[in-house]
Amino acid sequence: MFDALLVFFPTSFAMHILLGLFGVVGYLLLSYYKKTHWILYALLCWFPLESFFLRSISPEYYSYVKYIPEITLYGYGLITWFFYWQKHRIFFPKNPITPWVCGVIVLSCVTLFINWYSPVTWVLGVRQILRFVVIFFIIGLGEYCPKKIHRIILISFVMILLQVCLGLVQYLAGGKLDAYLFASGGVTLTSWAAIGEIEQFWTRGTRIFATMGRYDRLGSFLALGLIYYTAFFRQVRQRGWQHYGVFVFLFLVAALVLTYSRASWIAAVVGCVAVVVGLYRNKTVAKLGVRIMMLFLAYLGCLLVFTQTAQRIVETPTMSLTERVLEATSLRAWQESYDGAGRIFFIINTPRIVVPYAPLFGVGPGRYGGGVASVLDSREIYDRLNLPFGVQNVYGQIDNSWFSLWGELGTLGLLVYLGLFGVVAKMSYVVFQNNVQKDMFVAAVAAGCFGSVAGLLVLGFFGPYTEFRTLMCYFWTGAGIVGYYLQQQNNVYDI
Repeated sequence: MFDALLVFFPTSFAMHILLGLFGVVGYLLLSYYKKTHWILYALLCWFPLESFFLRSISPEYYSYVKYIPEITLYGYGLITWFFYWQKHRIFFPKNPITPWVCGVIVLSCVTLFINWYSPVTWVLGVRQILRFVVIFFIIGLGEYCPKKIHRIILISFVMILLQVCLGLVQYLAGGKLDAYLFASGGVTLTSWAAIGEIEQFWTRGTRIFATMGRYDRLGSFLALGLIYYTAFFRQVRQRGWQHYGVFVFLFLVAALVLTYSRASWIAAVVGCVAVVVGLYRNKTVAKLGVRIMMLFLAYLGCLLVFTQTAQRIVETPTMSLTERVLEATSLRAWQESYDGAGRIFFIINTPRIVVPYAPLFGVGPGRYGGGVASVLDSREIYDRLNLPFGVQNVYGQIDNSWFSLWGELGTLGLLVYLGLFGVVAKMSYVVFQNNVQKDMFVAAVAAGCFGSVAGLLVLGFFGPYTEFRTLMCYFWTGAGIVGYYLQQQNNVYDI
C-alpha cells in the first residue's frame, strides 16, 4: 500500500523527507547541547566558499546544495522566534527595522493584488529582496552572549582574510588557478527555472575572484571588509597591533584593487570616508583624502586631455588598470552601453518607461531587473514595455539594484526599502555615540556598520549587488550585531 502511495509523489520525495528529518534531528541535537549558534557560524563560512564548491556539484544535486543552506537559515529563524515567544510570550520585541520590513511586505502584497501574477514569482521576488534580513532577527531573538558575538565577528574577519590570501595567490599564479576556481556552466533547476552560464570575459590572471566566482562579488565583499577593518583600525589603538594592522590593511587594499571592480573601489572609499570623517571627525585624514582625490582627478584629467584614445576606450579582455579607470569616463563606452542595452540603457529607460507604467506600487517583485526574472525567464514586463530582456537582451538583470527595486516595488516601495537602510545607519550612529568613550570594540562594530550602509547605497547603483548572497549575508550579520548591542544597552529599541 505504501508503494502505491509513493506513485503520487515525485521521485525526489524520499530525499526531501530524509533531508527534512536530518535537519530536525540535527537542530534538536544542537539545541540539546545549546550549540544552535553553530548554524550561523557554518553559514558565515559557507557562503564565501559556495561558488567554489558548486562548480563540482552535478546538476542532479545542484539545487539541494545551493538552496539547503538558505532553507536552513529560514528554519533557524523560525525556530529561534518560536523559542523566544515561548519564553517571553512576546510575539515580536520592539525593534527599529520591523515596521520597515513589514512595510516592504505590505507594499509587495498590494503590488501582487494590483498586478495579479504568479504567486510563485512573487514569493521568490520578495525572498530575493528580504532573504538575509532574517539574520538580524536571529541575532536579536537568539539572546546570544557577548562571547558568541565576538566569535561571529572573528569568523567573519577570518573568511575575509582567507579571500584576500586566495585572491593574491591567484594573481601571483598568473591565471593558472582561474580554471580551478571559475564556475561557468549553466544549470537547469526545474522545467521552468534555470541559472544561466557565466562568461569569463576577462583574460585569465587579470582580475581576481578567489572562491566567489566573479570579480565583482569578491570586490564587494572585500569593500565591506575594508570598511569594517578601517573602523577597527581607527578605534583600537594598541601599539603592537597597529604595526601588523597596517600590513593587513595594505593587503586588503591590494586585493581590492586587483579585483578591477570599480564599483567596489568607490564603495570602499565612500564607506571608509563615512567612518573616518563622518563619525570620527578626523580632519587630518579628511584633508589628506581631499589632496589625494585632487591629485587623482588631475592625473585623470591629464590622461583624458593628452591621450587621444581615452574617449574611445571600451571593455576588452586584456585592459590594464589605467584603461579600466578611464573606461568609466569614455564617451564611446557610454554609447556602446546604451546601444547594447547595458547599464546606461536601463539607467535612462527605467525612470522613463517602467516607472511611469507603474509609478506607486511597481510591476511586482520578481518581474523586472533582478535575479528572479532572469532565473525564471520572466519576459512579460519587458515584452509589454518593448524593452530588451535585461543587459544585452540576454541576462534578465539590469545591473542596478535600486532601479530594479524601483521598477518592481514602485516609488513607495523603493522609499520604504531605502528607509530600512536609513534606520540601520541611525542604529549604528546611536550605538557608536553611546560607546565611543566606553567600549572601543562595540564602537568599532557600529562605525563599520554605518560605513557599510554608505558603501552599499553606492554599490547598488552599479549592479545587482543587493542580490549577492555573501555580501548581504555579512551585511545583515553586522546590522544584527549592532541591533544586539543596542538591545543590550537600552533593553528595548528606541530609534
